Amino acid sequence: MPRFQPAINHLALFARDLPALAHFYGQTLQLSELARRFGTAGELRAVWFNLGPSVLMLELADAQAASAAPSLPPAMRPAGAFLLAINVDDRQRQRLLAALADAGVALLRQSEYSDYFLDPEGNRLALSRFEIATFLEAEGE
Repeated sequence: MPRFQPAINHLALFARDLPALAHFYGQTLQLSELARRFGTAGELRAVWFNLGPSVLMLELADAQAASAAPSLPPAMRPAGAFLLAINVDDRQRQRLLAALADAGVALLRQSEYSDYFLDPEGNRLALSRFEIATFLEAEGE
């Protein structure tokens, strides 16, 4: 029997300002938009982006959620997504770092493999050159 290989299906982030967050991911980070979802009154409720074999779903936060957790300092927020790391090669990394700088996005820190920054709503992101597939092969996964 083949061994089960789990994979991320999608990652969803709540957004206080969905159009602005969608612009950041689509224009600054240059992710390909897959779909837009609308509510019954025609209002924009979600924007989905291609993340390789998975999907990033930006979802409009309801008024209660938008007024609570996002306004807290990160250390006091409820448990949830801590980091979204996007695979890049060196060429893509340079292009995206330039786009981030042009958009006024400050780098928080850099490690051997990753460059860390925040999106417009304070979600922590990284451009990562870590070869996860090579690591998993070496570990026998």
